Amino acid sequence: MTYVTLSIISLHNKLIEARRANRRRAQRVLLSLIWIVEQVEGKEAMPSLFHRVPKTLSLLVLLFLTLISPSLAAFHSKPSNTAFTRNTVAMNSSTSSSVSYGSPRPIHTKFTVEKATPEKMAELGVQSWPTWSTADSEKYKVGIQSQLKVYGTNELSFIISGEVDIIPKSTGIPVTVKKGDFVTFPKGFECYWFVKDVVTKNWFEYE
Repeated sequence: MTYVTLSIISLHNKLIEARRANRRRAQRVLLSLIWIVEQVEGKEAMPSLFHRVPKTLSLLVLLFLTLISPSLAAFHSKPSNTAFTRNTVAMNSSTSSSVSYGSPRPIHTKFTVEKATPEKMAELGVQSWPTWSTADSEKYKVGIQSQLKVYGTNELSFIISGEVDIIPKSTGIPVTVKKGDFVTFPKGFECYWFVKDVVTKNWFEYE
């Protein structure tokens, strides 16, 4: 077994793990090296460069490993995801493990209701937010107007299901909020809730 063959086998072992993550790239690299070795071995009459096959091949192996290692490392990296959570509410583990990918942020400074779009939901990482429902709440029963609620912090909510009228104290005019809506509740906002159908929502708080 020649030094060239041993070198190819050694390189192949080093690329086994890389091939699992990036099979096509690893195969192209390996085939390129084999082709180079075949060209070198087939040129025995060539001048000094090809008479120094072991040294030349070693340099080629080092060069290829250097070139592909940054790309392979990138395949093993994972995106980070920073979720906004409330101390009294635990993040839903099943959604946080399957979603990575957006960053919650304010979209308005005043009380606002608007229809959510898939693009905006993905941008804000809505599925990683905590979930809350009026189902088990004594304060927000279906068909009964709640007591006055004053928001102690800013909040952005996405309505997963249900329907509720939000009645600002300042106007007394109900604003209907339904499934698929974004709702911005600014800090200090005073309102009443009139739940028409059990509401489930994703939400996050911010300063």
